[in-house]
Amino acid sequence: MVIDAQLTQIQIIRISLLRHFQRPAFYINAIAFTGFTAWAVLQGPLYLMLVGWLPLLMYTLVGVYSAFRAGGGNQPHLLPTRYRFSDRGVEISNTRGKQSQIGWENFVHWDKVLDCYVLSLSTGPVLAIPQDDVPNQQRNEFEAILRAGIDQRRG
Repeated sequence: MVIDAQLTQIQIIRISLLRHFQRPAFYINAIAFTGFTAWAVLQGPLYLMLVGWLPLLMYTLVGVYSAFRAGGGNQPHLLPTRYRFSDRGVEISNTRGKQSQIGWENFVHWDKVLDCYVLSLSTGPVLAIPQDDVPNQQRNEFEAILRAGIDQRRG
């Protein structure tokens, strides 16, 4: 199956933000924030809440900055891209002539998130394909390919 797709800046920003706030580091910061806030309210002076607030604020600001940086400029993931799905994996080529092949064994998960099919690689990055770029009549077939390639190989 061949899919020609192009992500928009807003899709990249939204996916980047979602992934940033799903990382364990966010939850660690949020728990620390909650703990320091509760302790400061119950025991200590309120200015000690900053001990919890500052790391959470910094984590949030870095995530927002990174998301907007990923969605802006002349990034390769903003180019029209062709995905060829086969039994071996996914062949990716963009309009700059860059090509790569990713075997199914390198994927750990796929999901439909924020109007995109998001395929997670074991090394951390993701491939995102807008749902609108997959023709309606081919969506069931495409999802079957993803299930066979990723879900069944994972066990």
